[in-house]
Amino acid sequence: MTDTAAPGWYPDPAGTGGTRWWDGTAWAGEASAPVAAPARATVPEGTPVDTVWIWLVVGLPLVSAFSIFLLDVPAFIRATIENPATSSFALIFSASYVAILALGWVIYGLLVLFAYLDYRELGRRGFPRRFHCAWAFLSSMVYSIGRPIVVKQQAGRGSAPIWGTIAVFVLTIVVVTVWTIWLIVETIDTIGAYTGTYSY
Repeated sequence: MTDTAAPGWYPDPAGTGGTRWWDGTAWAGEASAPVAAPARATVPEGTPVDTVWIWLVVGLPLVSAFSIFLLDVPAFIRATIENPATSSFALIFSASYVAILALGWVIYGLLVLFAYLDYRELGRRGFPRRFHCAWAFLSSMVYSIGRPIVVKQQAGRGSAPIWGTIAVFVLTIVVVTVWTIWLIVETIDTIGAYTGTYSY
């Protein structure tokens, strides 16, 4: 270090790997210890990253999507034609609507349960950090996207559930589109059969 160097922290001239204060004329005190980079939490190479539970979390929303086909559309349309004032009650109290509603709650409970079982299994496999299963209360998508991100940070792999979630989302859009087309056709057929006229 030259005598003209400004005061400040510089690499220790003794070669310790740390730094030392130069006051402008001389080295002061002892070298500070080198700052260690924070250790990254990892799991042993080859640790399994997928569980049956995460794939159930990813796939269960499809059951919910397909459940809309349980709705008895012709019965609802007939009730609307016969008595428009009470048609909404006919839908709410119909067996198909109650079945869809009950199935929705069952699926929601299973999603939370499967997320917990997945969270627990990752702990058994030695993952020091896990995406908490409580996020599943918001939606399956939140857990099935957040969980692989945290897993991949520790194992270097494990993003397949994200792609599965995207595939399920796209397939759900297709199912809803098909159901909408089916709904329109059923509505036309039911009205036509009820009134004795067809629009096509």
